Amino acid sequence: MRKGTLKGSLDLFPLVTEMAGIAVWEYDFVAGHMLRSENHDKLYGLPWQSRWTADIFYNATHPDDLPHAQACIQASMAPGGPDDYAFDFRVKWPDGSLHWLWVKGRIVRRTESGEGTMIRGVLIDITPRKEAEARVQRLTQLYAALSQC
Repeated sequence: MRKGTLKGSLDLFPLVTEMAGIAVWEYDFVAGHMLRSENHDKLYGLPWQSRWTADIFYNATHPDDLPHAQACIQASMAPGGPDDYAFDFRVKWPDGSLHWLWVKGRIVRRTESGEGTMIRGVLIDITPRKEAEARVQRLTQLYAALSQC
């Protein structure tokens, strides 16, 4: 097997992340700037945004999931907070459809007082898994009801 090059690996990165339904990102709270893979915005059902802002995230996140998402991020950013967080959440695409995403973030930079200033993470489309779980739950309920007859 021939050894690859770093450039070759970087050339594959957009293809691999898109095919796997995984986006990577980095948010600098001090600069208010987010770097992200090319497929990140697609996971929200959006075309590429010239600048990703917290408002885009807030508007796309299902209102029932937003408080939990904000609490996880804020707890991690707080002095003494955990470096890692992860949660599932729903996003509403512009066409009205709901999709499930899983995010895992890691605080990679903190101030001297311990407040998080930079997060890096991954975002994964878990819609197929959530749909399968819902089907299993419906079938389990159906079988339970049938067994009582």
